Amino acid sequence: MDIKNLGHQLIATCLFVGYTPLMPGSTTSLIAATTLFLMPELSIIQGIIILNILFILGTVSSERIIEITKIKDPSFIVIDEWFGMWLSLFLAPKQIWIYGLAFILFRFFDILKPLYISKAENKIPGGLGTMMDDTISGFFTFVIIQIICMFL
Repeated sequence: MDIKNLGHQLIATCLFVGYTPLMPGSTTSLIAATTLFLMPELSIIQGIIILNILFILGTVSSERIIEITKIKDPSFIVIDEWFGMWLSLFLAPKQIWIYGLAFILFRFFDILKPLYISKAENKIPGGLGTMMDDTISGFFTFVIIQIICMFL
């Protein structure tokens, strides 16, 4: 990887977390949830802006890394997990059990890819395809978490 693509590599691998030898997706999801938990509360507008920026940067950087490596969806690209985890927790109250449940649900959807998740990953090429399966997994998790929170 040359220096001109270092920025894309840093973003796509979440500062090289994607090179973790054991479960890089789960490791990144855990770090993303912990980071969000420790951050100050975000307004809805701030959350939407951050999610949009993450999605765009993730798509562009993933696309570039895929072009360079010629690997369809390299396991070291984990910005999609970071984005999906933050989408899962959007508007969620900062309670450890909710963050833990969101982590479990998100990993369930991302690993098993039920419903249309696997189709999104397989039918959409490049960086967008890399981001979409985790976006859908994150959205399903978001909906479940919001329904649970409505009844609490």
